[in-house]
Amino acid sequence: MREGHWNFQIALGTPRLRGRALGVIGCGRIGTAMVLRAKALGMRVVIFDPYKPDGLEKALGVERCHRLEDLLKQSEFVSVHCPLTSETKHILNAQTLSLLPRGAYVINTARGPCVDANGLLESLESGRVAYAALDVVETEPLDDERIRNHPRIVLTPHTAFYSVEGHQEMRSKGAEEARRILLGEAVRNPVNLQLLRDARCRVS
Repeated sequence: MREGHWNFQIALGTPRLRGRALGVIGCGRIGTAMVLRAKALGMRVVIFDPYKPDGLEKALGVERCHRLEDLLKQSEFVSVHCPLTSETKHILNAQTLSLLPRGAYVINTARGPCVDANGLLESLESGRVAYAALDVVETEPLDDERIRNHPRIVLTPHTAFYSVEGHQEMRSKGAEEARRILLGEAVRNPVNLQLLRDARCRVS
């Protein structure tokens, strides 16, 4: 439109979201927020998170798979919301992506290495994956021209979290956590408990 064109065909091929199956890998705070938004759009939501207690799916009003393979086989859209660990590095790769229904969409706003770039590109070329949306990539800033120039990958520079208010809240929450440590109070959001030995602050 900015160039003076009026071509409705640019939207052709866009799927309706209502009734489509969304698979969510990782159902912590952010994954849960994704679930609630997808439900509001009328999507059928399926979750995979082996670390969440039974019944979470009932509380959210969604379905649950206890095997990643079962989730992928029915996910027309798959959205990654897990932390990066030895278990989740390249959790989406050539083999797992091949389980998706043909023409699926892949979204990663978690950590770049959760999606193997080579496997994703292979899946895009075969048509198994129709489009991918990546807010994160394995090496940041992005140094893979295959990803940068691919016509069916939408990229954002690790900014999916951003809002003016959120940026301020990030700073204030960090300061509040530091204050709790200095006062000898238990920290509220430890992210590295598995690495701590003889912690110098209260963690529970």
